[in-house]
Amino acid sequence: MVRLGKQQVKILELLVEHPDSTILKVGEMLHKKPIMTGSKEYNSICRSLHILEIHGYVERKNGQIKWHSTNKA
Repeated sequence: MVRLGKQQVKILELLVEHPDSTILKVGEMLHKKPIMTGSKEYNSICRSLHILEIHGYVERKNGQIKWHSTNKA
């Protein structure tokens, strides 16, 4: 069993509520403000999504633009 961090759990919750969200949309919901591509917040979300993808919790949809949770989440 993989132990997820607080941000990863919150991202999963957001994707369950808002399927097919982009990284920028997830960042906006997570940080309560718009984030920019390449910012530390954006990069942190990308890392979290990559970890969640490796463990099968999320899948990329339409390349790297949209994400959605899997049935595992």
